[in-house]
Amino acid sequence: HHRLPFQKGNQISSITETKMCECHRSEAEVHWRSFLESLVARGLRGVEFVVSDDHSGLRAARRAVLGGATWQRCQFHLARNAIHHAPNAEIRKRI
Repeated sequence: HHRLPFQKGNQISSITETKMCECHRSEAEVHWRSFLESLVARGLRGVEFVVSDDHSGLRAARRAVLGGATWQRCQFHLARNAIHHAPNAEIRKRI
């Protein structure tokens, strides 16, 4: 599997976007850390809030590189994970 991290950020005051795409063979911390550090090297500053999946590699890299930012788990991924672990179809439908 190839993972394609994509970042798009908007600052309300200046409405700027930063777009970047990298392709890696896994979601290991080393890859996520490289991705986040490259954004910082390109000038990313003042990150206050991050919404992402709770993958262990991403979680560790986010804490290491953007440790001061508040984090929220992506609700889409949370629901998808919950559906995957639901014991039956009835419960999956309710999720």
